[in-house]
Amino acid sequence: MPKELVALGGELYFTADDGVHGRELWRTDGTAQGTMMVRDIAPGPVGSVPTGLKAESGWLFFSAETAGHGREVWYSAGRPWVTSRLLDIAPGAASSNPFDFVRAGFNLFFAASDGDRDQELYAVPFRPWWLCFSRDC
Repeated sequence: MPKELVALGGELYFTADDGVHGRELWRTDGTAQGTMMVRDIAPGPVGSVPTGLKAESGWLFFSAETAGHGREVWYSAGRPWVTSRLLDIAPGAASSNPFDFVRAGFNLFFAASDGDRDQELYAVPFRPWWLCFSRDC
């Protein structure tokens, strides 16, 4: 069953479990041929269970869980090569459980925990390399 439905750039993004990869991020243009998994973030039958999908400024932000890093903040532009973990806030396999993603300028704001403190507001630079035209980027 699809969950976490979000529209971005003329496509619908959602999470689904195909019975092989576990719950992962998918996209569709509304056709069978145009429906596919974006990336198998956590290979295996459980999947990364993406949650909190939020479309902001042409990007999709969400939390996903992997064995070595726990539940952390991820981003995607809808293709496997542009889908990645943004950072590992809680060290190691601990989870920061990020949520409420908002992008403003070149920053992504969200709430998360580093494992030592309760949920706090984070502001993290999000500057895709192809949008950077200065040395400061």
